[in-house]
Amino acid sequence: MDTSTALMILTAIAAYLIWFSFITRSLKGPRVWPILGSLPGLIHHANRMHDWIAENLRACGGTYQTCICAVPFLARKQCLITVTCDPKNLEHILKLRFDNYPKGPTWQSAFHDLLGEGIFNSDGDTWKFQRKTAALEFTTRTLRQAMSRWVSRAIKFRFCPILATAQEEKNPVDL
Repeated sequence: MDTSTALMILTAIAAYLIWFSFITRSLKGPRVWPILGSLPGLIHHANRMHDWIAENLRACGGTYQTCICAVPFLARKQCLITVTCDPKNLEHILKLRFDNYPKGPTWQSAFHDLLGEGIFNSDGDTWKFQRKTAALEFTTRTLRQAMSRWVSRAIKFRFCPILATAQEEKNPVDL
C-alpha cells in the first residue's frame, strides 16, 4: 500500500471518529458503538428488551436519544431514535404538535396491510378527522359502559365457571 492510500484511509478514519464523537456527544441512554450504534446493546438484552429500555429511561430521567446505526449521512435521517415515557413529551408528540412528527410514506407503506389508513397510520388532515371521530366515541360515559359490559361478561362466562369447577372438585384457586 502506498503512502497516499494509507493517508487517505487514515484521514477517512479520523473524519469518521470526529463525526462519531460529535454525534454521540448529545446522545444519552445506552452506549453507542462506532458503526454498530446501539445494536450490540439491543442484541445483548433481546430476551429482556422492554426491561432494559425501562432501565435506560429511568437512568435518563424519562427520555433519551440513541443511534441505531452510526453511519454518516444515514444516522441523522433514519437512525436517530428518541425514546420517551415522559407524559409532557407524549402529550406534545401525540396531541399538541402532532404535525411535527409525521409517520411518512415509509411507515405508512410498511404498516398499510395491518393498519390501513386509520388513525394509527395517518398524518395531517386525515389524522385530525380520525381523531375527532374517535374522540366522540371515547367519552368517559361510553368507556365506562363498555368496560362494565366487558367485566360483567368476563365474570359471568369466565370467572364464575372456574370457581364453580373448583368448588365441585374441592380444589383451591390461585387468584
